[in-house]
Amino acid sequence: MNNKEKIAYTIAHKKAVITTYRKIVGYVPLSGYLHDLDKVILLKIGINQKTVKKIHRRIAKHHHWKTSKEKVLIEMVIDWESSRFTKPDKPRTARQYLNDCRPEMKGRIEPILDEFGF
Repeated sequence: MNNKEKIAYTIAHKKAVITTYRKIVGYVPLSGYLHDLDKVILLKIGINQKTVKKIHRRIAKHHHWKTSKEKVLIEMVIDWESSRFTKPDKPRTARQYLNDCRPEMKGRIEPILDEFGF
């Protein structure tokens, strides 16, 4: 996938995140609108995808697994849930992703899944 294709892939995911926030939470916080924007900008200026991924995972709070901040955990769940709508390589629901990939986070994430009806 070249940078142009990856930008389109990321923008489609951003739109799915916004739609999922509206549907599940009822509104879109600023973090929802800014979700993965850093990736789009870095790809647009020509940085390679591997470097973009590394930078993004360091700076994007929704990739910081040890957080206890509820709003970040909600964004994490929204990210997991919305991925399946635009990313063929990531077909899991948020609950499936939690169980399969992040079982150590169940205590922090299951209440959010239950609260929002996932």
